[in-house]
Amino acid sequence: MDEEQLLNDPNPYALVLAAFRRAMRADTAEFMLASRMELVRLALDRGYAEEQVEHLIRLLEWVMVLPEVLEERYEQFLEEVKLEQNTPYLSVLERKALLKG
Repeated sequence: MDEEQLLNDPNPYALVLAAFRRAMRADTAEFMLASRMELVRLALDRGYAEEQVEHLIRLLEWVMVLPEVLEERYEQFLEEVKLEQNTPYLSVLERKALLKG
């Protein structure tokens, strides 16, 4: 299955596979950021269950590691998505804060 097919496949696991493939071929951190954001948008647009989207977000953050400055841009993106979609998805910083107690 090529990347175009993966991105058009409604199965959430297709996005997971696309994330791994993109991470392996990423040549810049900007590409990694754009990929993370695109995959989150696709998951939301497809109407996946909230829990599935949260798991996908965590996986993307684990697979597609970003430098701190780009991580901040990603956090802003997630905050915008939360407001736009009225969703409770936890961002990286929020999860870190919860883990620290």
